[in-house]
Amino acid sequence: MTTPCKNIAVVIADLGSGGAQKIASGVMEHWAAQGHHVRCITLDDGAHDFFRLSPAIKRCALNQKAPSGNLIQALLANRNRIACLRKALEEQQPDVVVSFIAPTNILCVLAARGLGARVIISERNDPARQSFGRVWDALRKRFYKRADLVTANSEAALQALQAYVPENKLVFIANHLQKPDAFYIRPREDKNNIVLAVGRLHPQKRFDLLIDAFARVHAVYPDWRLVIAGHGGLEQILKAQCKDRGIEEHVEFPGLVENPYDYYARAKIFALPSRHEGTPNALLEAMSCGVVPVISSTIEGGRSFVEEGKNGFVFQSGCSESLGEALVRSIQLCQDEPDLYEVYAKRCREVVSVLDEKTIFARWDDIL
Repeated sequence: MTTPCKNIAVVIADLGSGGAQKIASGVMEHWAAQGHHVRCITLDDGAHDFFRLSPAIKRCALNQKAPSGNLIQALLANRNRIACLRKALEEQQPDVVVSFIAPTNILCVLAARGLGARVIISERNDPARQSFGRVWDALRKRFYKRADLVTANSEAALQALQAYVPENKLVFIANHLQKPDAFYIRPREDKNNIVLAVGRLHPQKRFDLLIDAFARVHAVYPDWRLVIAGHGGLEQILKAQCKDRGIEEHVEFPGLVENPYDYYARAKIFALPSRHEGTPNALLEAMSCGVVPVISSTIEGGRSFVEEGKNGFVFQSGCSESLGEALVRSIQLCQDEPDLYEVYAKRCREVVSVLDEKTIFARWDDIL
């Protein structure tokens, strides 16, 4: 059944390179293609977009993302953000407001009060593990329940949200996954000896743990390389760690890459050492290309797709030795059991096929 045309406002802090931005951009493009009137409202000035929207989507950049120096400045800044956001919503008069990521969700709930719009907020991580600070965490518990619906992309997030959001307001919607071109799905012999990781160079991602584990593995398997694609504040620290471990010539930092599928196509192993995730887009993308994953045991969103001994390897979170052992087992699979490697790769592709865009976009359509 076709959803009647709606006036939709999608609110997010920015259109940078993050996973939430990728999902939001995809959903907006889908709704615009369905004939809905879609407006993207960002808190930033729109000058540093990674995801570019089609002309069918109207853009409003509030330029309200400047950092605050102290608590008083933060309170004033957020009051201004709420006022600017409310003004933008009053001008548009949307039927539905959809927002992404906790601080923006809270601002959106407050800004949309009394406007008559249906408010849907989207939690993109595990709130039991990801904190935005004590104040934001307290506001999340107070104001999330005032939204009409709260979506989450992992079962762990839904369980955490049940502590302060009525169960009838909670909806699970997995991340959608674009099917890769056949060009990016290559057999093992056409790939390189690369362990690939993709993500922000941020403490949450634990790339320091990966570098430490890879340094030990590289001593035994010197023909393997580590590639960490992404950007962030830890770049120089991570590069210094590689130099200190004597592996700087065997670790590549290509920075923020516009098309990560070029890297998925060349890598044999994908590593996800994060402290926590919601549902990691990079992992799902890599698996869709048949890259065998090695992931942390605490990645709830990823553990739904990776099964030890079936299509990948799991290590004890935060343990460099355990990660190193998982990398060794994965390398041995690549080198000693090529046929079994292809079985793992095929299972990876099959298990993430349930995330095809048509299926997941239909879930978003349902909640409109």
